[in-house]
Amino acid sequence: MIIDVGIALAKVFENLTINVDNQAVSVKFHFGDQKEFNKWQLEKMRYQVQKYPLIWLAPQGQYQTQKNKTIDVESELILFMGTEQNYNNTERYTHNYLTYLKPLTELVERVLSRHQFIQLYERPINYFDEPNFGTNNDTDFDPNS
Repeated sequence: MIIDVGIALAKVFENLTINVDNQAVSVKFHFGDQKEFNKWQLEKMRYQVQKYPLIWLAPQGQYQTQKNKTIDVESELILFMGTEQNYNNTERYTHNYLTYLKPLTELVERVLSRHQFIQLYERPINYFDEPNFGTNNDTDFDPNS
């Protein structure tokens, strides 16, 4: 069922951009577990194409189809932004969070809140760091994990 929800959200998040230094930066979306993330990451590295900013739908809980054909989904959207290994916390906060992740978070919340076929049960959306999902940078990336 995550495939159905993932494909639907891919349409919802299609062609999204965030403004970075007065330029539109396209937002990527994909879904799956850690193994799928690793495959996706490896493919982007292999073809040297843009990976970030990224919205990732991670499998979470069960999906229930209701009688009215709607689907109740408990899910996590993880937002990623690449970083430089030599950044200190202040640089990472300024470059990654303020420049990319904060605008991306606001965009995701706005898109989900306003979409005619999506109803959020959690308002405001809870934000937290997701430990150990994904990679910190390309030098740490292990395509076999």
